[in-house]
Amino acid sequence: MTWQISRMSVVLLFGSVVLCTTTSCTPQIPLHVAKQQQRAPFTSLGSLELEMKLNRGPMLVEFAQDFNCARCDQMLSTINELQNDFAKDVAFHRVSYLSASNKFQLPVCPTYLLVLDGQVVDQLSGNQPYPILASRLSDLVAVHQSHAIDQPSEE
Repeated sequence: MTWQISRMSVVLLFGSVVLCTTTSCTPQIPLHVAKQQQRAPFTSLGSLELEMKLNRGPMLVEFAQDFNCARCDQMLSTINELQNDFAKDVAFHRVSYLSASNKFQLPVCPTYLLVLDGQVVDQLSGNQPYPILASRLSDLVAVHQSHAIDQPSEE
């Protein structure tokens, strides 16, 4: 299917939109993805390791892929909802599963690590329903807040 728009063609190819000028073609966001919520950008493995050393608060690290992972696609709305609900209390990071699977011994894609004070405290693999992830994050936030209360303030 092709539409001609002045000197540019829009080609529908395997469910993706490809914009073609007389000299080049540029793939655009696949139609089924464009209708969905957008994914957060990937954090590099090096940036994640630095963040784990420096960040003392709760973190959820999602190891996922942008392609050929139906489970990652299915979890997109759940992760976006968690980010909205826990934005002020939890740092969210998205890391390429392929770049980190050996270092973190990730069993399947997606895998989620819950991190507190730079230490992995929980790991969940595969699709997880919102209530389970939300409950684990709530527990992580509560532990972090209780540690903050127990720490004497420096004056």
